[in-house]
Amino acid sequence: MKRFIIIAFALSLFLHSKPLFAENTTSQPVMISYDGKGCAMSWDIGVTKAFYERLNLSAVSEFYFVGTSSGSLMSSFFACRGLNQSSIDELLTAIAKLPKDMIDESPMTKILQLVLGIPPETSLKLINPAIDIVTMNDTCVPKIPLLIVAANIDVLDSRVKKPFNGKRDKLFDNRNYEVKDKATGSVLGKACTYFVNESMNEILKAVKPEERLCDIRLISTGKELRTAILASLAEPTYYAAVTETDPSKIQSVYPVKGTRVYNGGFVINSPIQDVKRARPETYTVGTGRPVYSRLHNRIIKNWFTMSMNETLKNQLWWFDSQVPISNQHWNKMYEKKTTTLDQVALGYATAKDCFENGPCIPDYSATPHFANSSRGENLEAKRHRGLKAIFK
Repeated sequence: MKRFIIIAFALSLFLHSKPLFAENTTSQPVMISYDGKGCAMSWDIGVTKAFYERLNLSAVSEFYFVGTSSGSLMSSFFACRGLNQSSIDELLTAIAKLPKDMIDESPMTKILQLVLGIPPETSLKLINPAIDIVTMNDTCVPKIPLLIVAANIDVLDSRVKKPFNGKRDKLFDNRNYEVKDKATGSVLGKACTYFVNESMNEILKAVKPEERLCDIRLISTGKELRTAILASLAEPTYYAAVTETDPSKIQSVYPVKGTRVYNGGFVINSPIQDVKRARPETYTVGTGRPVYSRLHNRIIKNWFTMSMNETLKNQLWWFDSQVPISNQHWNKMYEKKTTTLDQVALGYATAKDCFENGPCIPDYSATPHFANSSRGENLEAKRHRGLKAIFK
């Protein structure tokens, strides 16, 4: 009897004690930011494939997908289907069949057209087949949290008839993305809009409306998902601006004056700040984006008041890891010296090396104005962490 009691006691200690090499069973949200890349967007497929292969799915409580410009296609695709091997394979098959010239990256041609007064925007007919695939022919209303960003050109626009000049009559506040009238100091509105589905809208409610960087526009139908993608793709000189058809669906701290018009996602290339403030525990990975050229940045600043590279630095502060794109790779893709599958392979190889030997933490970053959570928590320790906690 005494021997039985000793054995039972030892067994009890074994069952109730933690193993020496216990696994971390705490799961966290994971956010993937599909940063805009124009014709180089196939790179993102390779990055996603490498990321999924390394991911420990038991460490992930849920996914969030955010995207800008061409990244709106990628983020919407996975928000509609989920991130899994099947969806990655489907995207690989689909992208290989799409026309390579659906996104025009011909800077000299665009400059010449602007000088001659010819609209340089490409026909939407070229991009519509890709949007059909992503939205499942306008039938997808994503359940997985999704955020797509677009610039409010009705608020930002300062262009004049001279092709590369601006009025310089507005001020862009990099702290909260408000745009003010330079003469009066009155706020004209927010520089951007977040197109979000219902689940992402619930997440963003944690952030005070006056502290959010952008207005909110809810995606309730498959057609509205298409509109969101077009609004983010409609970069100046790429595609025609998109006019809002139902302003009543816009949530803003400032009344929308006149017609709301969207003109691309250039205003925030990595729209992660407000999601991270709402859910500080979220591990965040970016698919990569080099800084903009001085010429590109200067033209946009003349036209629309804000510096793309300044906003880019603020958003990089929030990442846990971002896959780097070398100038050599970027120039090859931008100048269309690579095939679609070449881009996938480049993204995969670079991301694989990053995830194995990383942590690939952005070093070109600046502290944003709101560097705390929606509850006031200091987030210094919950960014630039790398991704080991969610990898196999």
